[in-house]
Amino acid sequence: MGGKVRIIRFAFLYLIFSSAAASAQYLEYIKVDQTSENKAVYPWNEVYGRVSYAVEFSVVPDDAKRSLESFLKSVVSKSFGNEDGNYVLTLILENGVREVSKRAVVSFTWSEKRFLFFTTSSDISSNISFKGRLTDHFPINSNNNHLQVRLELQKTENAAVNTDTYNDFSDQVGLLSFKALVPAVNVAQSLEVPLGIMAKALNSSRKAELATDVSMSFIDDGSDDPNKVVYSIRGPRGGGDLYNNGIYITVSFDVDPSLVGVFEAEKFKNLNLDLILRNALVGASGAGIPFEEAISGKEYEGIRGYLSSLDQRKRPDGVPSSYVCRELWDTLLGFFSNRDAPVIYAAYLKKYGYWLDASGARSGCIDAFKQSFEGLSVDTTSIPISQ
Repeated sequence: MGGKVRIIRFAFLYLIFSSAAASAQYLEYIKVDQTSENKAVYPWNEVYGRVSYAVEFSVVPDDAKRSLESFLKSVVSKSFGNEDGNYVLTLILENGVREVSKRAVVSFTWSEKRFLFFTTSSDISSNISFKGRLTDHFPINSNNNHLQVRLELQKTENAAVNTDTYNDFSDQVGLLSFKALVPAVNVAQSLEVPLGIMAKALNSSRKAELATDVSMSFIDDGSDDPNKVVYSIRGPRGGGDLYNNGIYITVSFDVDPSLVGVFEAEKFKNLNLDLILRNALVGASGAGIPFEEAISGKEYEGIRGYLSSLDQRKRPDGVPSSYVCRELWDTLLGFFSNRDAPVIYAAYLKKYGYWLDASGARSGCIDAFKQSFEGLSVDTTSIPISQ
C-alpha cells in the first residue's frame, strides 16, 4: 500500500485565551506546521491508530529553555493574573466533543511571581515529558480516523504533580475514555469508580487554550487533514523581540499492523496460538485490560456465560458449539482489527477446543471461517476440534 507525501499547509494560529476572541498579544508566540507524510489507504478496521508526541529544543538549548520559561511566564501573567499555583502545559486529544486523552508536556509551580519547578535541579528539562503516547491500540474506522489535537495551559486545583505522575494517572484514566474510540468497550464498575476519582484529579476548570483544534487523520480518505503537526514555541525576550530559539512539540498519527503478531506482506509470520491471548488487551498501552474484562456490559452476558463454562472445562448447556463460536467471533470483531480478531478467535479455539468438540463443531467453528484463516496464514491444525 503505497504512501504519499503531501505538504498540506503552513499556518500561523492565533492563541485563544477565551471563547470569544484571540489575544493579539500572542499572535507570534506559536507557529503550527502541518504536514501529511506517507499516509496510506487501508480498509476500515484493518490497522490500529497510534498518536505519539515528542518535545525537542532548538539548536541552542540554553536559549531555548529561557525562551520556554519566558513563554510560560507570559501566559500565566496574561491569562491567570500571576496567580500562585500549579500549572501543566498539556496536549489534549479529542474525538469530536469527547476527550480521548491528555498528556502533560511541561509542569511547574508559580509562586510569588517566581518560577518554581518541582525538582531541585535548575534545569527546566527535568520537568518536561520529552516523548510519549496520547493513545493507541484502537482499530481505525470512519468514526475515529479524524481526531483533534489542542494545546492548553491548565491550572491544577490539587497538589503539584510532575509530568511523569500526571501522565501515569492519565494513562489509567484513558481506559474510561477509550469508549470514544472503541464503542464496544465496557469498563467494570469496580474499575470505573476509582478511575473516575483519578479523572477528577486531572481535570481543571481553569485553562487557557494556546492553539485551536487541529484535525488530524491516520488513513488517507481523501481529506486534507495532516498526520503530523509541529508546534514551534518561542517566548518574548523584551523590547518586542522573541527569542531566536525555543521548543518544538510534534504530534504524529501513525498506524500499527497488529497487536498480537508479526504481520508482513498481508500475512502473519510464525504465529504461536498459545501466546496470543496474553497480548489480546483492550485499551491503550499502559492501561490495557484482558478482553474478558472489557465485556462487562449486559449485552455481553451470553458470551461471558459461555467463556465461564469453558473455563470450568465444560461445554455451555443448551447451545451448539457452532453458536458459541459465532458469538465469540462476532464479539471479538467489535474490539480488535479484522486481522487480529481471527487470530485471537483461533487462540480461544486452541484453548477451549477440547470442550467445544461436538457434532458439527468442526464445520461451525473452523470451516466457516476457513477463508479468513487461510488469507492471514493462521494455522488451525493444532486446534483440538475434529467432529
